[in-house]
Amino acid sequence: MGRNLGGMTVSWEVMPLLQSRLSFLWGMDDRSVAVQPGLVYSVSNESELLAGAVINSGRRPSVDAWGMPHLRSEFGANPNVFYAEYKVYF
Repeated sequence: MGRNLGGMTVSWEVMPLLQSRLSFLWGMDDRSVAVQPGLVYSVSNESELLAGAVINSGRRPSVDAWGMPHLRSEFGANPNVFYAEYKVYF
């Protein structure tokens, strides 16, 4: 939907086994944003534990008199998501 998007990702090694990440996406046309914080913990040489969220902000979709939905922002229609994931490599 958006033609002009900006973004940035920053990561930081908190400890040798723990890394934090923060991503920020910005819809410049409609001023909507998506913020994605996360943590990666190295459980062992072959496994990682991830946890994070995707937090969206923007104008929500509207419905006209005919029942047709209209998107009003890039990230406003998306729900907020929280996740945890365990990865095993072999």
